[in-house]
Amino acid sequence: MGIVLSSKPLVDLSQIVGVTKPLTRVDGFALVAGDRFYRTSDGIEFYWTGTVWASTQLFTHTFGTVSTSGGGYTQSNLEIPNDFNCLITGFRIQGRIDGSTNNASDYWTFSPKLAAGFAFPGLSVISTQGITYAQFDNIWLKQNYSYLIALDVGATLNATDWGTRPIGIGCEWSTVGTPSSIGFQQITTYRLAI
Repeated sequence: MGIVLSSKPLVDLSQIVGVTKPLTRVDGFALVAGDRFYRTSDGIEFYWTGTVWASTQLFTHTFGTVSTSGGGYTQSNLEIPNDFNCLITGFRIQGRIDGSTNNASDYWTFSPKLAAGFAFPGLSVISTQGITYAQFDNIWLKQNYSYLIALDVGATLNATDWGTRPIGIGCEWSTVGTPSSIGFQQITTYRLAI
């Protein structure tokens, strides 16, 4: 008795090429998460998340290099090309503490915002609590996230969507206790979506 080998892969993902985003596979069957679509009009490859077509390329937006000893807010505009939505995939805080005080009682918190005053739904506050001064020098504090900002013309936007171009991405920071001053930047990762 021998082993039977099949040339068909275990997961048959569809590869689609065209100008308009497909609603089904080429054979008419439903899309499967992981299916690929290469949009010839702009040379961008997308994959089907199960909900939207997201670019295979991950983009980053960095802003807010600030040295501060108290709370505050800063914002930068994220430019998304026309005809695309924005799928936020994560936030990173990178920085340094300018003194030796950062502990369980004295620390910093960071809250990424979708424009001034609008919190991302379900996003936790990012904190330096429990990280010692020596550990925090250029350490990434990160949170993976998934949030679609619908920018399509005529799309229905929920109350927390900014919905206009450019998208205002911000960061609100504050202190608990009296930690040493800090310098930091926020890095937002995102994919284009259609």
